Amino acid sequence: ERVSAAPFCEKLNIPGNSEVFHLCRVMYLDKEPLFIDSSWIPLSRYPDFDEIYVEGSSTYQLFQERFDTRVVSDKKTIDIFAATRPQAKWLKCELGEPLFRISKIAFDQNDKPVHVYELFCRANRITLTIDNKRH
Repeated sequence: ERVSAAPFCEKLNIPGNSEVFHLCRVMYLDKEPLFIDSSWIPLSRYPDFDEIYVEGSSTYQLFQERFDTRVVSDKKTIDIFAATRPQAKWLKCELGEPLFRISKIAFDQNDKPVHVYELFCRANRITLTIDNKRH
């Protein structure tokens, strides 16, 4: 759905009167909901994205094929978030149950923000591993 970009303007580096395409998907593993995946894509940068996106397809492939945009880096923040009523319903968990929230800003080959993303996952369903290497 098209929504106001106001909450995301600074992160996406777009004007305040812009619109974004909000894409929300529930991802499953073995027929059980694993996580909620939400993306906000700036329509000023990717016109008609909401009209050409086909449910179930790869957004990154669409960025590359239609807009010559490659996602090459991102900045992620991981925290704990209490499940809201809609999240509890979608993830089949208790209201207030701890969820991992992974927030991300993805950047293209020109270091421009491509989209803002949030993923919510039941904390008891996944393990996060962080592997840092120094060069």
